[in-house]
This record gives sequence, C-alpha cells and structure tokens, in this order.
Amino acid sequence: MKLAPWRNRSAEDMRTAFDKMFESFFDEEPFGDGRLPSVITGSIIPPVNVAENDKQWTVTCELPGLREKDISVETRGDNLVISGERRFEEESKKGEWLRVESRYGSFRRSIPMPRNARLEPESVVATFKNGVLEVTVPKVEPTPSGKVPVKGT
Repeated sequence: MKLAPWRNRSAEDMRTAFDKMFESFFDEEPFGDGRLPSVITGSIIPPVNVAENDKQWTVTCELPGLREKDISVETRGDNLVISGERRFEEESKKGEWLRVESRYGSFRRSIPMPRNARLEPESVVATFKNGVLEVTVPKVEPTPSGKVPVKGT
C-alpha cells in the first residue's frame, strides 16, 4: 500500500488509509486467526507497586485472570521474585474466537528490595484476592547502637 503525501488530504482520508493499512496487516497469515502478533502484544509485564511504612514493605502486583496456583513468590538474595503463567483457553463457551487481544504466557518480575527488608521466606506473607497479589515483607529491626568497651591485655 503506497501512502501519498498528506498535503491537501482530510482527516477522514488519513483515518481510512490507516484503517486499510492495519486491516491488511492482520488479514494476512500467520495472523489470520485474529490473534495479535507477539511483536505487538509483547510479553506479560504485570504492574508492580511498592509501599513502605514503619514496620514493613508492601508489594502489590496486578494479575487479572490468574489463580493462586498460577503464581509463585520467592526470595532470591536481596530480590523478591514474582512469576507465573497465564494460559490461553483454546475452547470458548460462547463460540469460536474471532479475535484474541489478551496477553498470555509466562512472566517473571524481580523486585530489588532495600537492605532493611527481612527476606526470609518464613517472614514474608503473600495473599491473592480479586486479581491482586499483595506481598508484605517485614523490616529488619535496626541494630542498637552503643559504645563497645576496649579491653587491654
């Protein structure tokens, strides 16, 4: 499809040209099944938020469409690692798929945590509700400061 210079063209002409360009792109194989190519959709990168209060760090991760069994939370050194997989349902109870724009596949997020985060697995708590994973990481108690006596020999 050849695009002519846009001088003396209306906005409607531009929209029509772009619509045709995108339609022709998706009508050709291998995208004829209605799924967007991975070049456009990319991989799953769930958004993560990190908050802090006096006692803990709270990491929230949006994971719509996943179940608890699809998610893994680990501690690796100074990192909190969240991973999982969203699988594509081949069958539709509503009929045959005409277009699928949802993202599927595996993901892995590694969140560097501050030095005062207690990352022992037994102290980290992960809960999943309404498509949102919430991980609480307690803070390490600060080491009390004080004077160390020096002994002579």
